[in-house]
Amino acid sequence: MWGLNNVINNFANQGLTVIVSWILIMALYFVPYTLMVGQLGSAFQNSGGGVSSWVKYLSTNKLAYFAAWTYWVVHVPYLAQKPQIIMVSLSWLFKGNGSFINQTSPFVVQGLSLADCKK
Repeated sequence: MWGLNNVINNFANQGLTVIVSWILIMALYFVPYTLMVGQLGSAFQNSGGGVSSWVKYLSTNKLAYFAAWTYWVVHVPYLAQKPQIIMVSLSWLFKGNGSFINQTSPFVVQGLSLADCKK
């Protein structure tokens, strides 16, 4: 995953030298990816499955299944960390530091994570 946090963290750690890597990332990844997704989206306008539908039409059902499964699997760690990030952010807001998770019982953190995921 690449998002705004990557931009801020890289700039904070490396300064203006990251601009070269941003340009390379844009040229080598984001622009080609956008063009491919745009092409596939316009070619298969009536399919509602996204990447798995595109792979199904271009290849086999089995490969489409693996594409959908892979897309799902890579999101599991991303989604699992979201409640913890929210708790750390709230800790900075209310306590002035991010120590809430370190100072709190693991059972409480797990319970809050589960409660946050049900929203």
